Parts: sequence; structure tokens; C-alpha cells
Amino acid sequence: MPYATYVFSGIPAGEYVVSIRVPDIDGLTTNAEYSGPSMSLSLDQSAHRGSWVDLPTVRTSDVDGDAMIGITMQQRYDEHSGDTGCAIRDERIAFAAIRITKV
Repeated sequence: MPYATYVFSGIPAGEYVVSIRVPDIDGLTTNAEYSGPSMSLSLDQSAHRGSWVDLPTVRTSDVDGDAMIGITMQQRYDEHSGDTGCAIRDERIAFAAIRITKV
């Protein structure tokens, strides 16, 4: 299962809006999952081509004067086919830009 993790460290503690940029390319997945501190969201990337999409707001805690947000993105498959595990579809997941904005 393809995945990527983005980490923002050395940021002030507080609430952040996390936004992801979905590239404007063909063949994107219909089931990308984003997860981070106390949030999870499934996104149809093919429906958001060329757009910024806000994920749920996350809150960081101050740990020795340093806070961190880690966001993981992975492609989920719904279809299973016997012994082979996940069925592979003609889709790809876009590992795009992520930005954080302090609220």
C-alpha cells in the first residue's frame, strides 16, 4: 500500500488547519486516506484535481518548547480478491504539497 508521511517540527503549540494540494493530473485515486493527531479523512482525489483541500483542524502540545505535526497519506483499497489480498486498480495516489496554518 503506497504511503508518505509529512512531518512539521519546531512549530509553536496550538491549533492548525492542515491543507493538502491535489495535483491536476489524470488517474488519481478515489480513496486516499489522510491521518494525523486526532484526525482522519478519506478523500476522493479525482474529484479535487488542482485544488487545495482542508483537513480537520489539529491541535499540538508543547513538548520541551517544541511541537510537531505528522500527517500520513495512504491509498486504501476496498476490493479484495482471494489469496492476493488487495485488488490493484488503475488509479494512482498523488503525493502533493501540504501546508499548515496556525488558527
